Formats: sequence, C-alpha cells, structure tokens
Amino acid sequence: MEWEGREYGNKATEFEKLKPWPDRTGLRPCVVTDLGSGKEKESYEKSGWDFLAPGPICSDWREYRAFLAASRGEFSPAKAGYVTAQTGWFSDRSVLYLSLGRPVLLQETGWSRWLPEGVGLVAFQNLEEAAEKAVELEKNYDIHARAAGEIGREYLDATRSIPKALALI
Repeated sequence: MEWEGREYGNKATEFEKLKPWPDRTGLRPCVVTDLGSGKEKESYEKSGWDFLAPGPICSDWREYRAFLAASRGEFSPAKAGYVTAQTGWFSDRSVLYLSLGRPVLLQETGWSRWLPEGVGLVAFQNLEEAAEKAVELEKNYDIHARAAGEIGREYLDATRSIPKALALI
C-alpha cells in the first residue's frame, strides 16, 4: 500500500531484502512458515534458508516453547509498514525468546526508544547491518544470551512491566 508517497508493505517485502543474509553470515536460519513448495521456497533454500512446517511446532504451546528454547536466538524482519512508519512494533515471539535467554536480532521499527538495544536485543535496519550484527552476536553469544535473559526479566516480565505501565497512566 502507498500513502503520501511512502510504501507500506508486508513482511515478505523486508524478507526479500534479507535473502542473501545466510551467505553474508555463514549462518543457516530456520524459518517456521507455511510457504509450501515452489520457486519462492526453492530460491530461499538455494540462498541458505531452511524451512519447517508450522503445524507440529505451533499447534501446542509446549512444542512451541521447546522449539524456541532449542533455538540459538531469533533473527526477524518486521512488516515493511511497521518499518516505514516506525510504529515501535515489537514481536511477542521476541518477548518469548528474551524470556528464555535467547538473543534477538530484530529489524528496527522504533522499538529501541523503549527497550535497551545493543546487547542481547539488537536492532538492524538493512541487510548489511543484519549481517554484521549477526556475526558479532555469534562471536559474543554468551554475553548476548545473558543480556537477553536480563532484558526479559527487567523489561518484559508482567510482574514488573505492568505496574510500570500503570504508573504512567
């Protein structure tokens, strides 16, 4: 969608920009999606992406949590509209990763105005930043993992975050 000369696209728009990411990082990301088979999926697989069907992982909260806990961390683009508008959007999945002590590399949507960014929770704006920061995160994984858990506890634990939010009303 376009409004006042600015494009507000979906997540696929941003994902496409990141297609070369595995080649730039030497990492092989695994995406849970119902992309199905076809040329688009094959194109991503040739670029170093792996895919898992969501059914077995997402149909039961215990399986979903186990999948996240077994993951090294999260790497995720945001919907292009959130990026363009800088809405501050932040993924509920990212909250879960952080609460499990897993680092998050998340596209900047303005969320860094409210959450600490740089260690454990890392923002990127383009492919180059995403690749550079992923390599740094992997190099210092233990530091990022500890910081991720701290961010989860300090900023996202309901027993702490809800009273803080209510105090602002």
